[in-house]
Amino acid sequence: DRYTEAGAGRQWLIEQGVDSSKVTAIKAGSNTLDSMQDVAALAEREGWTSITLVSDPVHMARSKAIATRLGLDVSTNPTVAGDGTAITQQYTLRETAGYLVFELFDQWSVKRVVNP
Repeated sequence: DRYTEAGAGRQWLIEQGVDSSKVTAIKAGSNTLDSMQDVAALAEREGWTSITLVSDPVHMARSKAIATRLGLDVSTNPTVAGDGTAITQQYTLRETAGYLVFELFDQWSVKRVVNP
C-alpha cells in the first residue's frame, strides 16, 4: 500500500477543513492492539485522557474495549459509508471472536498507559 489508514484519514480530515496541526496520524501498528497502544502512549505524552474512535461499526466494540483498558475515556463514532460498513456474517464472526479473545485472555497483559 502507498498509504496507511492513519495517513489517509489524516489527509481526508485536512481536506475537509480540519487544521493540520490538530490531526495526528499514528504511523505504527499492524493490528488494533498495537495501534491503540501507540495512541495511548501519545495521549499520555500530550496529557489527553479522552479520545474519539472512528472505525467500522463491527470493529468498534473491540477497539473501545482495548482503548478503555489502556486507560482512555472513549467516545465512538462508527463509520456510515465506505469499506467495512457492511455488516456481513463473516466480519461479525471475526470481530466477535477477536473481542472475546481480548476480554477473556489478552486484556490481562495490557498495561494501563493513561492515568487520569
